[in-house]
Amino acid sequence: MNDPPTPASRSSEPEDPLDEGEYFIEAIKSHRYRNLVKWRGRSKHQAEWITQGSTLRKNNLQADRILESKLEFEIQYEGYAEDETTWEPERTLRCPGLEGPNLLEEYKEKHKLGVYEDSD
Repeated sequence: MNDPPTPASRSSEPEDPLDEGEYFIEAIKSHRYRNLVKWRGRSKHQAEWITQGSTLRKNNLQADRILESKLEFEIQYEGYAEDETTWEPERTLRCPGLEGPNLLEEYKEKHKLGVYEDSD
């Protein structure tokens, strides 16, 4: 039979729910599209992700074609400073244990974003 933990082995710090992997979305601040670009004269294995609206020229290279696009959302989590946001794909915001799908649907409706699912 296992003994209960002794007071010395217990932490005096309160448990942080964020340590358990529970994150609560405070707000969706923005969104962006990211494109996987193949540069002219380079192989597709040298393709790079760039934010839509960025220049399609780099070091005298011109984009040949866009191989893939993703929609990402800028997320503000409860308990974090305003400058500690992350960019997350939609599939991440739909995972079990993460509060916020209603926020996502409301944001998409407000900004007239249609159905857009990641292929990953």
